[in-house]
Amino acid sequence: MQGLGPVLLEQHHKRFASHLLARIHRLQHCPIRNEMVIRMTKVSPHTFASTGDAYDQTQCNPAIRTGDSLLISSEQVVGLSWTWPVAVTAKAGALHEMAEAESAGADVIHSAGWTTDQIRTAVELADAHGFTVADWARAAVDANPPESAAPAGESAVPLADEMADLAHSIGAARAQKAIQELAGAECADSCLEGTLEKAIALGYSADQLAAAIWGQGWSWEQILASYARGEAGFQIVLQEAGYSIADTGGGCVAASKIVDGVLFLVTDMSGASLGNPDFWCMVGAYEPETLDYLHVTEDFDGLANVEQALPLLATRALEPN
Repeated sequence: MQGLGPVLLEQHHKRFASHLLARIHRLQHCPIRNEMVIRMTKVSPHTFASTGDAYDQTQCNPAIRTGDSLLISSEQVVGLSWTWPVAVTAKAGALHEMAEAESAGADVIHSAGWTTDQIRTAVELADAHGFTVADWARAAVDANPPESAAPAGESAVPLADEMADLAHSIGAARAQKAIQELAGAECADSCLEGTLEKAIALGYSADQLAAAIWGQGWSWEQILASYARGEAGFQIVLQEAGYSIADTGGGCVAASKIVDGVLFLVTDMSGASLGNPDFWCMVGAYEPETLDYLHVTEDFDGLANVEQALPLLATRALEPN
């Protein structure tokens, strides 16, 4: 666990285990309490079992705000919340569909008050799940492409802040090191946001920085789409891989799985939230019944690497000291 000394690491795991106790449970649905603001305009989607349920909840649930994304994986539908929730996917289910006339889309967008970022977030969510996007939604996004880097003469702060917010989940120290390896020591700063601002000021684009921090092959747009799934979306991926969601107390959650008699908890690098399954996460080993920490903690780049390593970590955890 990078950045924590042995004493702090031990305290961290004792706190983690003491809160966990017998509260590990498998979530059958993704409740609204797991909603998490990604920062800026990126908000995690509200997930539902059916489009009918999604429609009903937009009418009575104050936690669902206009422009929030609605995810109904069982029907391959993503929608945008409003008094009359509208699907951004070709399939709509019980949600409304946009009329074919070109002016209809603009009229509804104006009436609903949706921002371009809200529409883009919903479209990226649909793309991430492989759902077919409705023509009107794709056209609305294509007409207002996102900026990959701060325009010349404008402040780099908004982009740096948004990128730093996401990068903290994989470890600020790791992100700092990656940026300095890309842009050189002259961009070094005491905080991640400052390092990003200096790198952007030196001319490095959002795509270059994203590839350095999250790995080659990742563009900034792809990073945003990955994180736009939010904690509810991360839960879906983790549960499909056989993990339960552990409520560890104090508003903290982890993905849990027992392998070869060892309980593993998977979080982001803060140890308090579910990590994005696509990127770096932290894995700790515990005794399933007593929840004693077994003195094994490792970082892994993505859930696929975690899965490959769990049997070996279990063997290490069970070895006599």
